Amino acid sequence: MTYPPGGGYDPNSQPQQPMNNPPYQPSGPPGGQPGGYQSLPPTAPGGFNAPNNPYGPPGGGDNRSKLMLVLASIVGLVLVLGIGAVIVVPKWINDSEDQASEEQSSEQSDESDNDDNSGDDNTAGDDTNNDDNGDDTSDDNVGGENEGGWSDFVTMEEIESGTVEDVALQYLIAQKEFDADTMEELVCNNPDSSIEWDLDYYSDGEQYYEFDEYTTTYFSSRDVHGEIQVAYQSLSRGSPLHEDIDSVFIVVKEDYEWKICDRSYL
Repeated sequence: MTYPPGGGYDPNSQPQQPMNNPPYQPSGPPGGQPGGYQSLPPTAPGGFNAPNNPYGPPGGGDNRSKLMLVLASIVGLVLVLGIGAVIVVPKWINDSEDQASEEQSSEQSDESDNDDNSGDDNTAGDDTNNDDNGDDTSDDNVGGENEGGWSDFVTMEEIESGTVEDVALQYLIAQKEFDADTMEELVCNNPDSSIEWDLDYYSDGEQYYEFDEYTTTYFSSRDVHGEIQVAYQSLSRGSPLHEDIDSVFIVVKEDYEWKICDRSYL
């Protein structure tokens, strides 16, 4: 028995006949690579096609879709925030202005109330002070709209009791009757020297002033910067004139009563 030599080749064996099938001929478009094969375009490192690839990088369509989705979300968010700002911000500003206006009005109202209360307190204090000394002259009708601020002339019969004209009339009557005691009652606590002279003179019983049936005495008053002046004119005929007044009594209020305190010449 004969064995084939080492290596598996038997020189006595019959050679294998080739198969009758034609060789494989890959088909390809004209102009292809030699041998009928068409090569694929080279691939760049990292998996991207060469620049001449008309289809772009693998998976490019998905990336563009994601990018467009992100951009759309951002644009939508910006629009929503913008619309919200347009609606909310003006309302917030208006509310702030209204609140500030209400606070300012409230502060002004509080200040006005405080001023009113302060004025009431001051008025009450003034009334108390005036009540204490009885010198308040705010309720007395003194003066008028005539030239020089004089009131209209009134006669003895027209004078009202307790007025500045009344104290002047009572003083003149006491002079006529030589009643120094009554004159002293009608004089203030600190009379001027001219009034003191009257008291000394009429205490001697000498007549200084006399009313008669042929004479009419007229009285008028005015307030000159807080100084109360009373004038009188005795006429036998004609009407009194304010421009003819040449002397006045200066009267003050003490213990709620008018008092003669001085005689002044104009």
